[in-house]
Amino acid sequence: MLLDYNIGNQNVGRAHGLHRGLGNNAPGAIPEFNPSPNAIRSYMKQHGTPRTPGLLLRDEPAARGMVLASTEFGDAAAMIGRKLGCALYYREKGAILPETHRIHTSWHQVQASGMQNLTDYLAEALTNLKVGTKANVKQYGDRLTIRTGESEDGLFGYAVQFGQGLIVWGVIAEAGVLEGTLALGDTWPVFGEHEAQGVSGPKHA
Repeated sequence: MLLDYNIGNQNVGRAHGLHRGLGNNAPGAIPEFNPSPNAIRSYMKQHGTPRTPGLLLRDEPAARGMVLASTEFGDAAAMIGRKLGCALYYREKGAILPETHRIHTSWHQVQASGMQNLTDYLAEALTNLKVGTKANVKQYGDRLTIRTGESEDGLFGYAVQFGQGLIVWGVIAEAGVLEGTLALGDTWPVFGEHEAQGVSGPKHA
């Protein structure tokens, strides 16, 4: 809701109320707006950003706009991505996702620096487009945009964008195909617990 570009739909009081409710009920899901020096170092190393001579870490240009997503949110986004993968596979293929398959899922925000190429790639590669509409729900931006697509070698891809901000995306295929052709990091079995240590992909918001 905060990323709605239609100013006429924005309600500051309502937004503050939602933020307070989140802080009271799920404080661990709130992003970290003042990252630690170690977090800044890790971020700069990951993106190959050199240190600026004479500047403190907190004053680095790369750190000024840093907002780190919480681990709690990352875990929730992974679960959302897995559920979306199973649901969209069933809708498009007309069959339940088999146990022989694996799911890789990640997420990012459209506004995040450096994510435009990925956003454009998902839009180009996933050509089956559906935009959710519901007459009895207040309109703000494109509330729900769903993209799906399938490659000749059996990769099923999907990307779901909420409003004009968060994108949760994923790739599904047989275990050998997915793990043998894509350097994606963590993948999950369709059923049962996974052994991965976390969600691969962007961690910053």
